[in-house]
Amino acid sequence: MPELTPEEREKIYLEEKARLEFRRELEPKKIGVGKFIGYVALGGLALLVLMFIIGSVIMRRPETASITSTQTPVMQNTGNPAHDRLAALGTSAQASLLGQIAGEGCSGDSAFYMGMDKETRAYWSVRCTNGRSYQVQIQPNATGSTSVMDCDVLKTVANVSCFTRFNQ
Repeated sequence: MPELTPEEREKIYLEEKARLEFRRELEPKKIGVGKFIGYVALGGLALLVLMFIIGSVIMRRPETASITSTQTPVMQNTGNPAHDRLAALGTSAQASLLGQIAGEGCSGDSAFYMGMDKETRAYWSVRCTNGRSYQVQIQPNATGSTSVMDCDVLKTVANVSCFTRFNQ
């Protein structure tokens, strides 16, 4: 068998060293029991945070929001019971409720009744303490279903301004 030159030996040595280091990287890492418990606890915490976020998003979805309070006496009879109950509230309660319906971190600062269409859908505007504004449409159904639109989007799409009374 021929003798290897020092350069060939060095090359073989470096190749074997690289192969062994690569194999070590593929081997599963061993962790202690304490680290394992820490990772499990961290994963559980992450799962709880994720469930909280998903729950809060579901709870504030505008299409599922409704005005169903039966504690407020009905002062009007417009054919839209949810609107009638909202109209009977004080101005700060109106703003607060509309802010909750709008979601998106809106804490209602002021509310404005825009008007009602032929199908007795009521339209309200709410100005939030974070500077945003929304239009809330209230359906004349048994649950007072609502839909929400950002006032900037409403102006762009329909050329309708929030906080402006409808011509009726």
